[in-house]
Amino acid sequence: MLLKLDWTRWILLVTVVAALAGCGGGADPASGADAAGPSAVPPPDMSSDEELARVVAQVNGQAIDGRRLMEATEFSKFQLQSQGVVLDEEQERMMRRQVLDLVIASELMVQAAREAGMQADPARVEQMIDEIKAGFESEQAYRNYLAASKLTENSLREETERQLLQSMFTESLTGAVQVDEQLVRKIYDERKTEFKDGEQVRAAFILVKVTPEDPESRRTEARKRIEQAYQEIQDGKDFGEVARAYSQVPSAASGGDLGFFKRGDMVPKFEELAFGTPIGEVTEIFETPFGFNIVKVLDRKEPRQLSFEEVKPTLSLLVAQQQENDAVRSKLAELREAATVEIVDADLTGGDAEPSGPTEPSAAGQG
Repeated sequence: MLLKLDWTRWILLVTVVAALAGCGGGADPASGADAAGPSAVPPPDMSSDEELARVVAQVNGQAIDGRRLMEATEFSKFQLQSQGVVLDEEQERMMRRQVLDLVIASELMVQAAREAGMQADPARVEQMIDEIKAGFESEQAYRNYLAASKLTENSLREETERQLLQSMFTESLTGAVQVDEQLVRKIYDERKTEFKDGEQVRAAFILVKVTPEDPESRRTEARKRIEQAYQEIQDGKDFGEVARAYSQVPSAASGGDLGFFKRGDMVPKFEELAFGTPIGEVTEIFETPFGFNIVKVLDRKEPRQLSFEEVKPTLSLLVAQQQENDAVRSKLAELREAATVEIVDADLTGGDAEPSGPTEPSAAGQG
């Protein structure tokens, strides 16, 4: 399959809007993560009002319009793009079909929740709206986003209510899930070789920030600063003291100490030198995309087998999540089997639009 979108990990529009508050990052530049993440998610490119209002599917007679599909698709695209995945036209078309399945699943759960008499607490809905607003720099910034996205506060409130109902419904299915410790132990015994701590290194580093695109004068200045730091270390000055004086990242306050990290946590060049340098020794100056670096290896942990007691909490959680997923998937399959689902947009079916589920003609037309 081209893409695997697990509905249990899919978040509705309200979470997207909440994330706009400032999903900036702040990792040490030694890490593989971009230290200056986006400060806000830009509003998605919106289709025409007619396109947004067009019905793309019906679930037990309840219309799903282009807006709901567009919002979910844009969020899924944003998630993939944040992981460096860029889709071509055919892949994006396939993703839209998969996202529509997620929207249909959400609608089925919301309908089931209402049929079971569940109601979203109005006070909780308002609290969530307030939390979303608080995430923006100002009331005007919040209003500007709504306008740019062609949203209203009422539509956001409706989506928030749907999210709460969906959450209540899934919790009603998963609340009784209990993990069998014998099953957890069995999984551990069968896959014991997978539960290991890889090699880890504890290192301190000095970073003078500069990029390959900076002017040569800026690069010369940065090079001079890192060479001064390196010379002081070679002259016998304490590495931590030099880091506090010269390094340009938050870890400078702790003498450049990054603590222990494993392979894959750092950018390749940094990782290569850190894992290849003996304890107590200092690397020569080297450059990464973040700037000029010097690393001192402080300690090392060899790979080791993790005991059952160490693995048990995490493994129990994974087993519980799998059982919860299975419970919800099973219920969703039951709801889908009993439902009348009609895909109105032929492009989302790969051909002529056809209804699925019970085929009584009146079912799809009920409001």
